[in-house]
Amino acid sequence: ERAVRAGLPVLPTYGMTEAASQLATLPVGEAGTARRRVRPLPAVELRVVDGGVPLPPGQAGEIQVRGPMVSRRYVGEAPRPADAWFPTGDLGVLGTDGYLEVVGRADGTIITGGENVAPAEVEAALAAHPLVRAAAVVGVPDPEWGEVVAAVVETTAVVSAEELAAFARRQLAGYKIPRRWALVDRLPAAVLGKPARGKLRALAEADGLEWEVIDG
Repeated sequence: ERAVRAGLPVLPTYGMTEAASQLATLPVGEAGTARRRVRPLPAVELRVVDGGVPLPPGQAGEIQVRGPMVSRRYVGEAPRPADAWFPTGDLGVLGTDGYLEVVGRADGTIITGGENVAPAEVEAALAAHPLVRAAAVVGVPDPEWGEVVAAVVETTAVVSAEELAAFARRQLAGYKIPRRWALVDRLPAAVLGKPARGKLRALAEADGLEWEVIDG
C-alpha cells in the first residue's frame, strides 16, 4: 500500500521453489491496483481441489500446479510423470475470471464442527480493523466442535473482543468467527514477520493465554 501511494508499480506474486519460483502474478497493466489476486503465468496449469477432485470457481481448496517449470522429483525419490499435478500444500480460490487468491496453508487448516477454516483468511479480516496491528488465528481443541477458532490480537489502542467479533461478522461466514479471543501487547513473530502460530498453539494448549469466550 505504501508503494502504491508512492506511485511505484507493485506486482504481487505467488510461487514456490519447486516451480522455479514463480507461478502467478498480477499482470503489469494492473500494477497499482493493490489487488490480492494473481493470474497464472503462460504455460502454468493451475487448479483447486478437494481430495483430488477439482472444485468449481469460488470454492477454497488445495492449489495444484503442473507445467514444464515444475520439478520432476525430490532427491531420493522416483521422478513424477510429466503430466502429474503437483500438490503445493497451499489453499486458494479460483475466480471465474481465472484469477487466484491464496488464502493459507493446507496443513494449518482449522476443522471446526466439520467446516474448514483457513487461518490466513480470518487474520486478513481482523487486520483490516483500524486498531489491529497484527493478528494470529489458531485452532484450540474443543470437546464439542473438535476445534474452535481462536484469535490472538495485537492492537494499537484499547478495543474489546466483542467489537472485534462484530467487525469480523461483517466479513466472514459465521463458522469462521473466532470463539476465543486473547488481546496481547505483542505477538511472537516467526521468519519473515509472519505470525508464529506454532508458538501460540503451544501456549494455548498449555493454558498460557487468557481467553475471552464469545459464542454465537
